[in-house]
Amino acid sequence: MFLLDDRLVFGAGDLTRAASCEFALLRNLDSTLGRLPRPDTEPDAMLDRVAALGGRHEQRVLDRFRAQVGAEKVVEIARPEYTAQALTEAAQATLDAVRAGAPVVYQGAFFDTGSSDTAPDPLGMIGFSDFLVLEDDGYAVYDSKLSRHAKVEALLQLAAYADALARTGTTVSSHAHLVLGDGSIASYPLAEIMPVYRHRRACLETLLTSHRAAPGPVRWGAGGHTACGRCDDCTPELERHRDLLLVAGMRSTQRLRLIEAGVSTIDDLAACAAPVDGMARRTFDALRAQARAQLEEERRDSPYAEVYDATPLGILPAPDEGDIFFDFEGDPLWSEGGSSEWGLEYLFGVVEGPADAPIFRPFWAHDREQERQALLDFLDYVTDRRRRHPRMHVYHYAPYEKTALLRLAGRYGVGEEIVDDLLREGVLVDLYPVVRNSIRVGARTYGLKKLEPLYTEESEARDGDVADAGASIVAYADYCALRDAGHLEEAERELASIASYNEADCISTLRLRDWLLTHARDHGISPTETTHDEAAPDAQAHPVETKLLEYVGGALAGDRTPEQQAAALVAAAMGYHRRERKPFWWGHFDRLATAPDEWADARDTLVAATCTLETDWHKATPRRRLLRRRLRLAGEFEPGSTLRAGQDVFLLYDAPGPDGLPDGGTGTRAWSRGVVVERTTGTDHPDVLVVDESLRTDEEYSVLPVDSVPGGGGLRIWRGFTHCDQRVMLNVMRFGVVWQALQRRVSSR
Repeated sequence: MFLLDDRLVFGAGDLTRAASCEFALLRNLDSTLGRLPRPDTEPDAMLDRVAALGGRHEQRVLDRFRAQVGAEKVVEIARPEYTAQALTEAAQATLDAVRAGAPVVYQGAFFDTGSSDTAPDPLGMIGFSDFLVLEDDGYAVYDSKLSRHAKVEALLQLAAYADALARTGTTVSSHAHLVLGDGSIASYPLAEIMPVYRHRRACLETLLTSHRAAPGPVRWGAGGHTACGRCDDCTPELERHRDLLLVAGMRSTQRLRLIEAGVSTIDDLAACAAPVDGMARRTFDALRAQARAQLEEERRDSPYAEVYDATPLGILPAPDEGDIFFDFEGDPLWSEGGSSEWGLEYLFGVVEGPADAPIFRPFWAHDREQERQALLDFLDYVTDRRRRHPRMHVYHYAPYEKTALLRLAGRYGVGEEIVDDLLREGVLVDLYPVVRNSIRVGARTYGLKKLEPLYTEESEARDGDVADAGASIVAYADYCALRDAGHLEEAERELASIASYNEADCISTLRLRDWLLTHARDHGISPTETTHDEAAPDAQAHPVETKLLEYVGGALAGDRTPEQQAAALVAAAMGYHRRERKPFWWGHFDRLATAPDEWADARDTLVAATCTLETDWHKATPRRRLLRRRLRLAGEFEPGSTLRAGQDVFLLYDAPGPDGLPDGGTGTRAWSRGVVVERTTGTDHPDVLVVDESLRTDEEYSVLPVDSVPGGGGLRIWRGFTHCDQRVMLNVMRFGVVWQALQRRVSSR
């Protein structure tokens, strides 16, 4: 965004910025107009790395087009200076190349001097498309994006370039395309995204024009624009205005409801006497208590914590000398040449007790083959340790470790049953939900490092160059660069700094576990064991599937023979339904143990502000064996929820739940089964759900549920191969002849 002869010119990227945070966009406009000084930007090594990776990805796409059409046929438009003459000349050069029928135009420039009728003072727009490619039905816009999935902001940019191209009288292809970071191409019909773009552009022009006409810079909370509350422009305003988003666990929807009720600061919330309309009492009480805890820490100027519910501490198992404390270090942007898969878990870090002399064991991985081997070595290590210490547990903080283990087991097709056993038998213990459900701290987040002052002496404070996960990723990238350049001694120092950081995280997890056990003992809570038997059905792989995977061995996808690839594909298809069910149950038991604001996927979940009984326990028909009752739950669904009548749900009960209902262990929610009768809207709450609950206990109970979450039956779990990758099935068919030979080989083994 810049001024050109007093005309405001915005870029296609400003459309995406407006979609993310209009407040930040208006701050940028104020800087452009001279109302605010240009902000000083701190160097960010992680952002620099992302930019460099994005540049390399764009170069790969360019090389691909050059190989397809010939390097001499790719017309490259030089990036112009931001003057009227230079921009006009670049736009004309782009148009000349298109009119000449160039197969590919790289960095095509567009300069719209302002012809929109949506604003009193039309604005100019500039844009630089990565690629314009001549196709059968016209020129198509191609943009390279490092991400693995298309985002709305990227689609807006595609539409902006296509619209600018169409304004020149050029015939534009019906589809625009994103070349994603994994090399795949996602195509989108312009007929679908263009109306959204035109609406968003009109809103942007109105926003910019009206703000330019208004006196003074944008004010926080003034209305008329959105604010994300997370970016560098928003964060200082949160502090300055004591905004509600400072409260740990506060959602933007909850913030809006509180503001509508006249509660606009963390101090207002702490002093608020009664719940606000449209918010469940327990949600309001939790947020108010969190606000008070943070104010108490401010008053003390020292760490503050209180046990507000000791019962969830009973989830903690009894300590065992075989216990280990686990933490991953991974780089989500790592990729291997020729592979479309991203991400590498380059360090599996483990600390063994005792607390006074912990032992650190690292499992390193620097490529796909080593990652697979590190997974196997880690699982062998845990299996052997469980054999020697049957009551041992693997402790971690937050769900990443669990998620990464599942992803790796699925990626390589090894260790899936071991990981499943660790989950079902409660061997993996996540301390994060234990903290959230029992301890209230005065910090604004519940990250592990924010908790450390509560249980770590000042003399044990962390040191070293790697201070957080982002710095670890950058340090690993530096290690790879130094290693590849032959600077092995410096590379090893980078690895040592990463290992030191990971070891500190593991030891911190150990100290946290011991601190929580101390609070449990102080409140008379005894440790217990937790198992998740509901996930057990059909947990074992079919023997033929196992033999097929044995035949594949350790060969990765790119290194397999055709026979091995066929065997791997058939094995994957055979185990599809079994694998499809597991993530649901893992997610379900996570919801039983964690607060609603921590649920990984909140779609189709309803945190009930109110729950009323419409019809008490009865038999729907004389032939019905189970009793049922009808409930009406009111609240607000998360965006993207598609729950409808006829679908199964689970109804959650605060601990301790009614006798006889299953739960996730001591201190977790209990759950029952129900079927949606109707989903509608209400007057006091946006969403109302009418549910028939089945009685599955020996005695009727009168207590009412507090949440509705996705159920375990119906289409959600049993869609089968409609969700299966069709390429897998096509390849299975393609290798049909090979499969017959494999059957004979498997039978003879």
